[in-house]
Amino acid sequence: MRIWSALRFITLRTQSTMLRLSQLISFGDIYPPPGFHTYWRIRGITVDNGSSDYLEISELQILEAGVNITSSATKTSSSAPSGGTLSMLFDNDTGSAPYWTAATAQNAAFWIKFNFNGALRKVSGVKQAGSNNSTRHIAAFSLQYSDDDSNWVTLGSRTGLSYPGNYTLSSEYPIP
Repeated sequence: MRIWSALRFITLRTQSTMLRLSQLISFGDIYPPPGFHTYWRIRGITVDNGSSDYLEISELQILEAGVNITSSATKTSSSAPSGGTLSMLFDNDTGSAPYWTAATAQNAAFWIKFNFNGALRKVSGVKQAGSNNSTRHIAAFSLQYSDDDSNWVTLGSRTGLSYPGNYTLSSEYPIP
């Protein structure tokens, strides 16, 4: 059992002397702390509102407080790309782009997963980079988390996402 703790300072006044004491506060069995999870995945993808035959993006990032934390995760997908490799999606090179058929990417069973290998992360948003085709980007998705890689909870969804531009990284799509 892991116990999360925080340090709180209590200031006591005794006549003219200030005495600062530290008190350790235990949060008992609250594990993981609210919002922090080991497994995250993008699912429920819509490709350019359904008007394309492929999902082709050159980068995919998940963010914690606006910082890209993708590199610290093991990345997998439920289906191998139809072209290119999954690693191209996370190589910090917007010039390389794997692709999946839209039928695969928009299938309810399709996901791209980030496993933080026991580390707890609090994901705040997602970024994508376009390929050289404006109809092959993620137009909608859901972000899910799990603590055991079996039971998944949807944190939030984004819809109506615009094409970020040829090989251009989008702004952050915040998740509530």
